[in-house]
Amino acid sequence: MVIEMDIVEFYRTTVTGKVTNVVPRLTLAASFFNLRGCRLIIDVGGNDGFFASLVKGVNPDIVVDSIDLGEELYPKSQSVRVNYNYDVTKPWPLTSDSYDGIHLGAIIEHVFDYKTLFDESFRVLKPGGVLFISTPNVVCLKHRVEILFGRMPAWYVNFDHIRLWTASFLRKNLANSGFKVLNTYSVWEKNNPGLLRILTTYISSLMGSILIAEAIKPLE
Repeated sequence: MVIEMDIVEFYRTTVTGKVTNVVPRLTLAASFFNLRGCRLIIDVGGNDGFFASLVKGVNPDIVVDSIDLGEELYPKSQSVRVNYNYDVTKPWPLTSDSYDGIHLGAIIEHVFDYKTLFDESFRVLKPGGVLFISTPNVVCLKHRVEILFGRMPAWYVNFDHIRLWTASFLRKNLANSGFKVLNTYSVWEKNNPGLLRILTTYISSLMGSILIAEAIKPLE
């Protein structure tokens, strides 16, 4: 059963290992890697290993490694094979062409040097490997209204969120790192988002609060 939860509460419970909600961006990512036939993926910013557990629930044959900067965030989940501890905005101590998939879930809004993050993701992926990104959508319907009235959207009052992302800006930077972008769209962070939000989804696929990008490392 899925329980609706405020985003702040979700992140707090994730860190404490008491996760009670499966948000859409995570279920979409897990399904994406499975449908793409990935068997070895790396979860950047894996925290307590919840996403790895979700992936294993979709397909137990998928192997998940995790990266986190802080040692206190090392995943405790048995679903994670290897826990790496390093700064993802510096060269990664990983072999080139070694992973089938990379999950950048709610991470790119936290980093200054996104170019190194994308370049290293490209290098580490095998040819034909895929990338799944989720990040707050600065031009979602709610943020447009808030900015119109001079308010700062709550996502960016959070001092950890230092980058603003739109679909076009994300597509451009992924292409600059060599990726072929397969799809960009948006979802709402909460389940059962309400009639107004559902209607806006029909108006534009980029009106939701969370921006999603799916990309691939070309075979040649």
